[in-house]
Amino acid sequence: MTLSPAQDGLNVGSGNRCGHNPTSPKFLVQPHAQNMPKFIARSIDLVEHYYYRLKDLPQLDTLNPHRKKRSERRESIIQVLKVLLKYTDLVTLTVGVPTKDGRVGLTLKRLQKETTISWPRFKRAIADLQAAHLLSISQPRMTNSAGQVRGLVGVKAISTRLFAALKIDFWLRRERERASKRQRAKASKSGAKQSSFYRLPSTPCQKPVEAPAVVEQLDWHQYRARAAAGKPFS
Repeated sequence: MTLSPAQDGLNVGSGNRCGHNPTSPKFLVQPHAQNMPKFIARSIDLVEHYYYRLKDLPQLDTLNPHRKKRSERRESIIQVLKVLLKYTDLVTLTVGVPTKDGRVGLTLKRLQKETTISWPRFKRAIADLQAAHLLSISQPRMTNSAGQVRGLVGVKAISTRLFAALKIDFWLRRERERASKRQRAKASKSGAKQSSFYRLPSTPCQKPVEAPAVVEQLDWHQYRARAAAGKPFS
């Protein structure tokens, strides 16, 4: 197929004319302002391999067993995974940013702005990740003093299945344990509870929403025993 460049320099001669070039995919997302943990950085590197090796993420590859996922769809999924991982908390695997009042979630629109793909492509990639059970999104709600129910930013959580598919789940368990220990030490030093790092935005309400659960604390030998027995870790 002949690729025809558009007037703005984007390739429109392939796929659904979204500017995607199968031979030169775009995986760039906005760089993180701070240094990322080595585990997260490595995870981001590994998801890029999915573009050329579909079997690296079999959950996505088998969504439609009768049709290979198009290259522009894979490009979108990779960008979305990279921006989600960039803001993933190792203890809870939820997506957000830390603030003085606790961890705050990010909207899909906010995350999409850090990629180079359009909003429709971003939404389709999110839907693919949810269908493959690699991402979950729950909608917390609060009832204010006037009795009105208000929706909050959806809680987005990366599934441990993603890291198992990338073959770094054992490393994940170790890093979650270490991150949780650091968090407990920080909370103890400030006289707070570990769950205070995950409080939802304070709003006058009658029915407060529970914060995301903190990962169960296991020592290294317990982790290895559970791994050998094939028991879930979270």
